[in-house]
Amino acid sequence: MALAAHSETVYRRDIHFGVRTITLEEKTGEWRLNGVRFFIRGTNIVPDMWLAHYTPPRIAQDIKLLRDAHVNGVRVCVHMNRDELYQELDRAGIVAWQDFPLQWDYTHSDALMQEAARQLRDMIRQFYNHPSIITWVCQNESTAYNVNVLDPFLARVGAQEDSSRPVRPVSAFNEHIYDGWYENDFHNYRTAPRGPIISELGAQALPSLEEVHEMFGDSWPPDWDKLAYHDFQYKQTFQDAKLPMPSSWPEFVENSQRYQADLLKYAIEHYRRAKYTRIGSFFQFQFIDCWPSITWSVVSYARRPKLGYFAMQQAFQPVLIEADLDRAVWSRGKDPQHLAEVGLSVPLGLWVINDEHQALAGAAYEVHLRGQGKDFALGSEAVKEAIPADGVVELPKLYCTLPAEVSPGGYQLVLTLKQGAKTLSENTYSIAVVE
Repeated sequence: MALAAHSETVYRRDIHFGVRTITLEEKTGEWRLNGVRFFIRGTNIVPDMWLAHYTPPRIAQDIKLLRDAHVNGVRVCVHMNRDELYQELDRAGIVAWQDFPLQWDYTHSDALMQEAARQLRDMIRQFYNHPSIITWVCQNESTAYNVNVLDPFLARVGAQEDSSRPVRPVSAFNEHIYDGWYENDFHNYRTAPRGPIISELGAQALPSLEEVHEMFGDSWPPDWDKLAYHDFQYKQTFQDAKLPMPSSWPEFVENSQRYQADLLKYAIEHYRRAKYTRIGSFFQFQFIDCWPSITWSVVSYARRPKLGYFAMQQAFQPVLIEADLDRAVWSRGKDPQHLAEVGLSVPLGLWVINDEHQALAGAAYEVHLRGQGKDFALGSEAVKEAIPADGVVELPKLYCTLPAEVSPGGYQLVLTLKQGAKTLSENTYSIAVVE
């Protein structure tokens, strides 16, 4: 775009844009891009307290972390970010849910409603050309007044300003699921609670031991008030999630990160196998710390991945083989409380989730138990029918036997899905074998 006067260009601006359609079926949570249904494996991002700190190299680093974790959607959570971020999301093919920065409650007045409408229009006009943005959402976690008055009003304003994208009035409390953190046990995710859109789920975890020492020193026990200042939630950690009280910083970091990783893996796998039946998309909370702190992030402010990042990376594979594995302790004896015994067949429920838009024919899978320097093959089968495009398949149960040669100790149950020599997916579960 150029402005000329007397054959002289006095102003020039390059504008990047994309042409596409995006639709959302609110009742099912199903998104369609150019008419094609796709499932969002998402996360929330609040990448820095100060946009001046969020430089293009930092943005590029975050985009790589997102892509390496197989994330295909982000919720830009309750803030607007730099234009460079949206440019990189456009290039990376990562869709963006854009929140308008309103949260909780405000003065109930016509003046506030009109000012919010003005700012909402400005936001939409500023970012309108970015094809990565698939929806505008007017408020986060509204009170009853806003749900009934402010949010529907802003949604009408947004729809008038932009008829090409769905405009959602609110990201409501009932879309934010924190089983295993604020309520219940994380095994409650077995039922894929609520939906069809989940815009937050997760649990806190400490960053790396080095970062913890930088924030709190290395003396023990810790200053709990200082941890609270850095966003640590004591009650939820020790009373709700029931993590054991640690006796050292290394133990504290390990327990915290391991719990978050286990919760995320369990929740994501169960939501993914329920896609299009009870859920159309979900967004883990959250991806990156915006300051040196202890939050629900899977990547610290220093951009060091936690165990939760690697659990999410594994569970977000576009093609994923997964297992029903509620008991991670297998017995070599005859304890009826345990899942496996020497010489007895263990039924293993298996699923394949295919988010690709092509069917997978000629697939086969293998199950191994690895650890203590050994590798035990527990079984393998061909997948008799093609795995449908954008589909979910529950495979016949595999009955495997715990070999007598397996000694007590820690192991990895390794599931591998192949198509000829090509590995489509590999997934692992920690197993403790006891006498």
